[in-house]
Amino acid sequence: AEESPASALAALLRRKIVEHRAVVARIAEDPEVLRAFAVQGATVPASTLRLRLRQLGLDGELEAVREDDKVDITAVRRALLRHGSAEEAARVLGISRDSLQWVLRRAGLTVRKVIAEGRI
Repeated sequence: AEESPASALAALLRRKIVEHRAVVARIAEDPEVLRAFAVQGATVPASTLRLRLRQLGLDGELEAVREDDKVDITAVRRALLRHGSAEEAARVLGISRDSLQWVLRRAGLTVRKVIAEGRI
């Protein structure tokens, strides 16, 4: 089964969000992104890129990657074990619950797994 153009673009942008640490200006000048948007020039207009990210539901991932830079997995595990819930741990860490889950996912973990293991 072939990927739809929208899901192929979403997969590309998801990869580029991580690769370029959610810096829209860098994503906008990435050669693969330029090809995907069929842009003739050095950059995709930031407003066009932001609109497409929003339409594909990827603006949350931009925020998650940005917040991910602010906190490490050890701090997330410690907060989860101390507070017992993703909501409370995220609040204490000053990040969104989505960002907390993003940090865990990148480490191959889930909230349930960290709490079940019960250790940092």
